[in-house]
Amino acid sequence: MGEGLSALLPGALGGRGMRHEPVPRNVPCGALLTATHYSVLTAILIGAAVLRFWDIPHAGIFGMDEARYLLDSYGKSVELRGIFGLFAGKWAEMRGGPSFELAPYLTRLHAEMTDAGVFFPKTLFYYFVGATMLATGFVTWAGAFVESLFGVLGVVAAYVFARRAAGRNAALMAAFLIAFSCFHVYNSRTAYPQTMPMFFATIAFACQVRWASRAGRLRWLFAAGFFLGVAFWGGYQAAALVAPAALAHTLLCARMRPAAQAFRCFWGGGLLYVAGFLLAMGLAEATSYPLILLFRSQCLGYPHPTFLEVNFPRWMYHGSQPAHLSGLLVLPYFLGLYEGYGALCALLFLAGMGAWAWSRHGAPALRSGRADGYVLLALVALPGIVAYATFAVKGVLVVRAYLYALPFFVTAIAALTMAAWESPSPMRAASRIVIATGLALAAISSSFGIREVLQMRSGYPSVAAYCMEIGARPAPGPDSLILECYLRAAAASSPPDGAMELAAYDLSELCVSLYPDEVAARRRASAFRKEFRQSVGRLLVETEGIEFYGDPLPALLRAHRLDLVRASRIMTYQMFPAEELRGDSFGGTP
Repeated sequence: MGEGLSALLPGALGGRGMRHEPVPRNVPCGALLTATHYSVLTAILIGAAVLRFWDIPHAGIFGMDEARYLLDSYGKSVELRGIFGLFAGKWAEMRGGPSFELAPYLTRLHAEMTDAGVFFPKTLFYYFVGATMLATGFVTWAGAFVESLFGVLGVVAAYVFARRAAGRNAALMAAFLIAFSCFHVYNSRTAYPQTMPMFFATIAFACQVRWASRAGRLRWLFAAGFFLGVAFWGGYQAAALVAPAALAHTLLCARMRPAAQAFRCFWGGGLLYVAGFLLAMGLAEATSYPLILLFRSQCLGYPHPTFLEVNFPRWMYHGSQPAHLSGLLVLPYFLGLYEGYGALCALLFLAGMGAWAWSRHGAPALRSGRADGYVLLALVALPGIVAYATFAVKGVLVVRAYLYALPFFVTAIAALTMAAWESPSPMRAASRIVIATGLALAAISSSFGIREVLQMRSGYPSVAAYCMEIGARPAPGPDSLILECYLRAAAASSPPDGAMELAAYDLSELCVSLYPDEVAARRRASAFRKEFRQSVGRLLVETEGIEFYGDPLPALLRAHRLDLVRASRIMTYQMFPAEELRGDSFGGTP
């Protein structure tokens, strides 16, 4: 089996078969190289796991959206516990236990699910985190645990994708770049569902690469469509990858010869891709239907929205957002912030070296032949550029959404770097020293950001302890969602129901141009109680503090000028129940 797109059948792309060079069959040497290769890959995965799971119970949640996702996941954990209880009760009755009464059980389950509502459209993520909560109870790190797990799996997925697209040496480099990317580590340690849909989306494109390397086996396109649909089930931002997938399919089919085969692969493969995507959408919607039928048998409604019900308004909302070309500056700025501009410049320099070597000496030799620049362009470079441009120009400004483009960019950089590494240049030894030095500088630069990520600590455990000490309950509204999560985790059930209402304002307010100490002016009849501090740095403050709407350029400039000391405060106020917010409320990122 070929080690990359060099395994394409000669007739699959119009007779433009790639040049295959004889490979020495030295079995002991090959076995040693294979063992070394997988040893390095194992070390990379161990390093990735350590960085993502390091002290994960104290990773903390810092955004209102994270808190909302956790509370929504708790709602799904109630649903899952109810489903398991339904089967357990019936099984016990069948084995001679007490009679299982369905009507009162469903009435109780309906009441519990109504109290634990679901509001945001990340349903697959909720099921994973809800299943985790069945084992751990309500803990604030359940979402970060799931994201860390899929963060490590995402490194594996990136390796598989890059190996098929650019060979196994480039795949090792791509896995290394993602495993030790500060941007990826940061997003793997939050409760935002980003690495989970990114994992499934990367698998989808790996299946598409597999189809390109196994011409005629259209079932890989069905699998690609299915996994892209699963990614969309986990996070609706994955819809931006539909256009890159369609573009890659079109470009690959356009190169096929004869024309009849191109026509068959384009339409037949395209329909299979759509069928796989729709199958995933159907499963996402159908997961709610068994309980819907059970509740309707008791004249009760399903308390949670279905997949389509909760997603459709989001599609309409994002489709109506204006476009801003200045959004193209967001990813370079934040990659420089996370990885360090030294790492960014080093990797761009290595990619330039690779492009020059490729133009001078041709495609780099892989184990079974030579890389195909056209297919790398169609399946790696252009999909990454289209995905990046879509997130940058259209929709709300959410930095974490750019994570979907990361596997394409690291694969492209790895492929170009390996072209420079394997180039038969007279200065080959010197160029390899330059490449190794560049990679070392990039790793050192990223390590500073990773250190900051691992040292981040929320101040809300202290706020929750203070709230329980004075017998207060969180004030109603989105501003108190994080406090509600920490109180629920501390009480191991529902938050305390004290007479006093306590509101806590933190860096979540930065996205609406307010520091934590400025929010109280929006409320009447509030009394300051106590100030707390969070251990955060520029990465978190600028990521959470950037405004979601409008022109990204002023938002970037404002985020860059944010006061770290003021942003790290948590201000608590006693609220009086009769008073309400002045103006409109807000509930996090759409």
